Amino acid sequence: MEHTYKHQPDVQLIENFLPNDIIEEFKELHQSPDFPWYLNKVTTNIENYRDDENIKETRQFCHTAVHNTKINSDFFGQMKVIAFYLESAINKRVREFIRVKSNLLYPQSGFCEDNYQPPHRDYPEDLTKSNIFSFLYFINDSDGDVRFFDENFNVIKRVTPKKGSGMFFKSDVWHSGSNPIKSNERINANYIFSVGMDS
Repeated sequence: MEHTYKHQPDVQLIENFLPNDIIEEFKELHQSPDFPWYLNKVTTNIENYRDDENIKETRQFCHTAVHNTKINSDFFGQMKVIAFYLESAINKRVREFIRVKSNLLYPQSGFCEDNYQPPHRDYPEDLTKSNIFSFLYFINDSDGDVRFFDENFNVIKRVTPKKGSGMFFKSDVWHSGSNPIKSNERINANYIFSVGMDS
């Protein structure tokens, strides 16, 4: 479910761009006992985040397929399939992957629906004249909404994860995730990449 509060720059819901077998295979990959997850004690690297009682940092499990443009996982070939189909949906060609990372969140004690993780930007530099984008792909249906913020940290869009869909946005847009409360797990893949000419 998508909730838009006011006009927002460059935040787009992408749906119905993947064949059903790809959606299911990608989910099964991430739920397989052969897919390695690594515990990260925080969801962001921000040490001094905003003073907001609703912000609650939590642990998460991660799998990093690409880090700083370098392939970091034997599963990268399977991970990049999503981006192959995404190119047609956004009418842009992925030129280079900067980061490709999957995240797994479980319910956390004391985490409620008003809570969210520290807002962050995937690529904090000024991207006014650059072509670096993020795609947040939802691997399973779950609660644990994603919030997008303006520069004053007002919520401009709130999206509930829906399997097979995702959010496409400039990588300098502030956003945050949240832990599931009703669902057993929340799994997503985050792609940060530069784009070339429109395909």
